[in-house]
Formats: sequence, C-alpha cells, structure tokens
Amino acid sequence: NADIAYSWNVQTVNGNRGTGARPRNIGGNNLFAVLGYATRLGTASGFAYLVDQDASAVQGFRLSSQTYGVRFAGKAA
Repeated sequence: NADIAYSWNVQTVNGNRGTGARPRNIGGNNLFAVLGYATRLGTASGFAYLVDQDASAVQGFRLSSQTYGVRFAGKAA
C-alpha cells in the first residue's frame, strides 16, 4: 500500500494579523509518504517526511527538515 501527500502551502496559527516573522502562511514543497508491504510474517513499512519551507522571513527558524524511518510489525507463534 502507499499513502502519499503533497502540500505547497501551510497556513499558520497567526491568522489574518500575521506579518513579518509570523506570516499568515508559508509556501514550500512538503512531501509525506508511507509505503507498506505485507508478508506472511508481518508488514514492513517505510516513511519519509520531507519539509522544505521557502519563506525568507522565517528561514532563521530552520523550518525545513527530512525525516526517514522503517518499521516492521508482526508476530509469530
């Protein structure tokens, strides 16, 4: 199975009054993906959360990141 989401804009909690270092929204390329493969022993999954925020006013806060991981869930007698 695959679950993939892409976002090009993030709304912040600052609402209509957001300006400067507290903007109303932040543009960027964000990809969230989870891929899973079922076997008779369990399910192997891998994920990637790739966040690339482009707002120059907030770059000092380092809002971009890359997170990867794997998981195996199953059981045997």
